Amino acid sequence: MGNSFVFLIDLNGKEIFGNEIKVKEEGDRTLVITYDHYDEYLFQKQEKSFDLPLNANMDAVSAVSHNGTLLVTVNKVNRRRIRERTIKITKVES
Repeated sequence: MGNSFVFLIDLNGKEIFGNEIKVKEEGDRTLVITYDHYDEYLFQKQEKSFDLPLNANMDAVSAVSHNGTLLVTVNKVNRRRIRERTIKITKVES
């Protein structure tokens, strides 16, 4: 098992940089990648999302665009460092 999760996204052979591509976190564990795709006649907004497991370190995400592909890497955290918490349940009287 590696030290990171790796996603390779085909950008249809286009070099996409700057404001044309965004990698962001939604909620606690969802990684969302959006990019604009242009061709001669058409503009399309593409979106891909990935639900990540608990051991994904959402503070350690990197992305590199090269030769029409996007490589996104999310580091894993040590299982012992995963935050756990107990939720107190309140009883409601009728």
